Amino acid sequence: MPIIKTKNLNFEYSSGSVFHKTAISDINMEIEQDEFVALIGHTGSGKSTLIKHLNGLLKPTSGKVIIDGQDIWSHPKNLQKYRFMVGMVFQYPEYQLFGETVYKDISYGPMNIGVSESEINERVMKSISIVGLDRTILSKSPFELSGGEKRRAAIAGVIAMNPKVLILDEPTAGLDPLGRDKILKEIYRYHLENNVSVILVSHNMEEVANYADKIFVMNDTKIVLSGNVPEIYSHAKKLKEIGLSIPQIMEICLGLNEKGISIDPVTTSVESAKCQIINLLKHRKRDEQEC
Repeated sequence: MPIIKTKNLNFEYSSGSVFHKTAISDINMEIEQDEFVALIGHTGSGKSTLIKHLNGLLKPTSGKVIIDGQDIWSHPKNLQKYRFMVGMVFQYPEYQLFGETVYKDISYGPMNIGVSESEINERVMKSISIVGLDRTILSKSPFELSGGEKRRAAIAGVIAMNPKVLILDEPTAGLDPLGRDKILKEIYRYHLENNVSVILVSHNMEEVANYADKIFVMNDTKIVLSGNVPEIYSHAKKLKEIGLSIPQIMEICLGLNEKGISIDPVTTSVESAKCQIINLLKHRKRDEQEC
């Protein structure tokens, strides 16, 4: 059974007024427990509106959001349960930090759902370990931290809630390449070790290629493509048409393939491309020696 499922999900801002605007249209998606899913699309495609439905922050104009087998809007009084089950890390989450200390900030969520003091401490320690923070920062004000540390502290606060699903809206936005890579590796390890489903909202196609099991592509309020990485990236032309750039290494491989060089055009890693090119050169050298 999928951990999250949507059925014919639609949402309009200012519904029923002359100012209404359709934000998402007829969204049908399924996410299994322990999947790492990427949601990609250009700005304004509907990604952020969609994820706000997945833990009840927005109520559908029509359609259903089903979490763990239950329509979350069938009993609105139970919405809080689903918001704890589906943790949300918004873009630039460091702006959400407010506690007197990092410890108080991370412990705020568990404290508000009645977790015991000893378990709160365990959760705080575990969550900072997951995101690669040192215990020495716990007594500091969040505003004394570097940008990367603030980002990790904010993510740790959501992880401390022990969600079944972790949604991250552009978690690496504004970070340098080293910082982006480090945070994504930490999130991916957390996903593997804790059997947590992850939904990564991103427009960085390299990030998506490296981590996602499944990809949903949005354009003009709709999901226009879904599948695994090779399936999605085989539609390179369509991705470009809707404003998404493909990984640079794939651009190179596509160009080589078009020139008659037999290399997989849906190559998403430099290492894979390097191995293919080396093998081609070895075969060519052997053929020349035989002649």
